Amino acid sequence: MPKLTGILICVPAYGHQICMETADSLFRLGQFLAVSNIPNHLCYMGAADLEAVRNVHLTMWYDGQPKVSHLLVVDTDMEFEPVMIRNMLAFDKPLIGSYYAKRQHFVEADGQTLG
Repeated sequence: MPKLTGILICVPAYGHQICMETADSLFRLGQFLAVSNIPNHLCYMGAADLEAVRNVHLTMWYDGQPKVSHLLVVDTDMEFEPVMIRNMLAFDKPLIGSYYAKRQHFVEADGQTLG
């Protein structure tokens, strides 16, 4: 496991929009990282294809930030406590993540969208 030398926080955003809960979580995370003397940088990018944006963020970190040991990707509709990130760092594993289901809209036979 690489020594913690910094965190690149990436926010892929559809239409450059972000939920207030996500903005608040990122703000509180920044405060926690500053108090903990953990170097960090926030970058964001907007596009319609979020999977592609996540891949661009990964490439930017892997190829462009060789001295930054950790990458954190936060979707714009996520809310979290900074202690969760602290615990993820303390877990000391090469990859830690969260799985969540992809949103789907169901269309009934009459064309009406549900969910």
